[in-house]
Amino acid sequence: MSSVTSTAILQLDSNSKGFLLPRMTTAERDAISNPSTGLLIYNTTQNKINRWDGIEWGEVGGVGWAANGNDIYNTNSANVGIGTGTSTLSYKLDILGGLRTTATSTFSGRVGIGIATPLESLQVNGNIKLTSTGAGYILPNSAGGCSKIYVDTNAEIRSSPVDCTTGAFSGLEVYSSGYRWAGGSYSASCEDYRLASGYNNEGNGVYWIDPNGGSSADVFRVFCEMTTDGGGWTFFAHVNNNYVGSTLFTANVGTYRTDRSDDNTTYSLGASILPYISHTEMMVTLDMSDPALADVANKLVYFQYTVGNLGFNYGPVPCSGLVAFNYRITLTGPWSSGGNSTYCNTVGWYTYNVSAQYLVLFNNGSTYANYWGAGIGGDNTWYHDGWYYVR
Repeated sequence: MSSVTSTAILQLDSNSKGFLLPRMTTAERDAISNPSTGLLIYNTTQNKINRWDGIEWGEVGGVGWAANGNDIYNTNSANVGIGTGTSTLSYKLDILGGLRTTATSTFSGRVGIGIATPLESLQVNGNIKLTSTGAGYILPNSAGGCSKIYVDTNAEIRSSPVDCTTGAFSGLEVYSSGYRWAGGSYSASCEDYRLASGYNNEGNGVYWIDPNGGSSADVFRVFCEMTTDGGGWTFFAHVNNNYVGSTLFTANVGTYRTDRSDDNTTYSLGASILPYISHTEMMVTLDMSDPALADVANKLVYFQYTVGNLGFNYGPVPCSGLVAFNYRITLTGPWSSGGNSTYCNTVGWYTYNVSAQYLVLFNNGSTYANYWGAGIGGDNTWYHDGWYYVR
């Protein structure tokens, strides 16, 4: 027997027997009225020593948390609470407080932020902000196929420079076999948007262009006709059937309409912009057919000219010298040669006899007009609105 310890009120020594705590089930333990803090019992339901800490019963020792190198583990198959002793959640781990984890997870399915039923792997209903502390790229990538960024919105979309809060100016760069606009540059015309083979499906609409290649302050919106005769047509003027004036294409007209609306107003990009739009073709559409024609295929009449000099004061559309003209009277018909017009630099342009009809675009010194009829002059009902395009 060991020596008596003077600080112990009870000392038991044995080398062949142990000390047996009061044994009871969990139900019997919980039936103890007003247990004293520190009270010990052996729980035969759990096969563990329990201690009352003044608030709740807890385990003493046993097979709780254990350390193994840098790992800690608990073999408990029920819920584990950290910072709480009364977990009411249906999770295996209930933490009251902060948690930091580092892991790599792979999952299949869809993630929605702000939306209950996402349609893609990640769909966000709300604003997205991407920031970076240094140079780099955001790369949408698709192995073995075409990769793209898809924007679906009812709001106006335009290609424009990307502002950087620090560092040198950087623009939006779009790379594909179809396009490349880098360093914040805009396309110079509608034709630039549809030049790439196989990517001509942008559709009619309003686009931003920068014909003179200046700063972003020089960009403006134009209507692009992207479906007729291969597309790429930049709309630059509307000549009303009763327009009176002599400076339509040489003056700056501030009422340019991107929607091509027929509001009895004549308008043009004017001298400040028109000279910078590089082009090799011009097209005019008359959105009212000749009254004598019953064939609906002739509702639109197109007029085209080959390469010319975009000068001033040479007629309703600037031209140079004896320009060779082509015409067609149906949407799908071929272009036909109209010969050389000696009127280009004098009173206007017109085609020669086309099935006894004429398309006349003239300026008599004070009036521009678009005429489609059986002869020069005639009733004003033969004068129609004209929409002018180049590419």
